[in-house]
Amino acid sequence: MNPTGAALHPGWSICRPPWNGWYRACPPPWWFLPSVHRRWPAWPPPPPPPPPKIGQLLTQNPMLARRALERTKHQLGFTFTPPKQSGTHLIGLVAQPMLLDDPGWLAALRAALAEQGLSLFLADKAPAELRQEGAHLELGLELPTDLEAAGMHRYLSRLGKVKGLLYVHDPEYLPLPNPLRKLLKKSEPPKPWRLVGLEAPWPQVAAELAQRLQP
Repeated sequence: MNPTGAALHPGWSICRPPWNGWYRACPPPWWFLPSVHRRWPAWPPPPPPPPPKIGQLLTQNPMLARRALERTKHQLGFTFTPPKQSGTHLIGLVAQPMLLDDPGWLAALRAALAEQGLSLFLADKAPAELRQEGAHLELGLELPTDLEAAGMHRYLSRLGKVKGLLYVHDPEYLPLPNPLRKLLKKSEPPKPWRLVGLEAPWPQVAAELAQRLQP
């Protein structure tokens, strides 16, 4: 409870000094130690301030964790192997790269497409190549994974064997970049497409795509 209504610095608390009875913001005990040590050097040096709760910060801010991973991903050793894909009436998938690491919803989507005689197709270019594709759109994107998603759109839109496009995003944690969504409204892809959320009913989505693919 903060009866003062004032914003507190990290580590500070509300106290009520006995000499006046007013509530006030009070620093932690270690806050005074640097000045004491300067005045009396014989005192032991002050301990460092407590470290931030990084794990708690990242779990409470998933978007912050995502951006941190994206900005450091290029420092990790990575070798790209194109996925083995086959089938006819291919439906290209555009999504944030991290969504493509979840086999659960991908399996459900593949099964729904197969019932309509369609096959899912993932971009078979390396992430660096997709980022270059995305940069050609000049959408002002900065995050590597946003560029990759935009690159999937550009690459799959002009790939002849891909007959339709499906844009999937998680609006809360892994949305498609706003400039790309605006581009879809302004200049639609040259083939049938749909934009859906991650919780979409896949059988219905597949049926609608199949209907749009009919001559």
